[in-house]
Amino acid sequence: MPEAYRQILTAQATNPDELGDLYYAMAKAYLAGYESLTKADSSAAVPTYNAMINTCIGCHQNYCLGPIPKIEKLYIKP
Repeated sequence: MPEAYRQILTAQATNPDELGDLYYAMAKAYLAGYESLTKADSSAAVPTYNAMINTCIGCHQNYCLGPIPKIEKLYIKP
C-alpha cells in the first residue's frame, strides 16, 4: 500500500474539529478495504473493489457530500 494512502489518518483536515471516532473508523475501514483488494484473487477483485468504494461513499455521506457523484462513477460493473 502506498504510504500516501496511510496519511488519511494523519493529514490536515479542512475542518479538524469535525474529525472524531466515526471519521477514524471510516478511514481505517478504507485502508482495510484497500488491503483486502490487494489480496483478492481475480474472481473477488471487482466485488472487493466495489465494497471499498462503498466505504468511501459511506464516509462522504457523513462528512462531505460533494464528491459522491464522482465517487459513484468509480464502481465497476460485475
